[in-house]
Amino acid sequence: MTLGEGRNWGSSSNGGMAYTGRLELYPLGRFSAKGDLLEGDFDLEERPCILIAGAYSYNHRLRA
Repeated sequence: MTLGEGRNWGSSSNGGMAYTGRLELYPLGRFSAKGDLLEGDFDLEERPCILIAGAYSYNHRLRA
């Protein structure tokens, strides 16, 4: 959860909140040696691995 105001957070007092969530699924098991967190996976995995993820963000009381 964060303030949903962005850069102009001090210009108004009637702003809302921003809610963000992320779901990660590892259907074939976890990666070894933090391979899913590093940009380059230099460790050879012993078995195939895959990460399926989705994210959602909702800005309550958004002002355009």
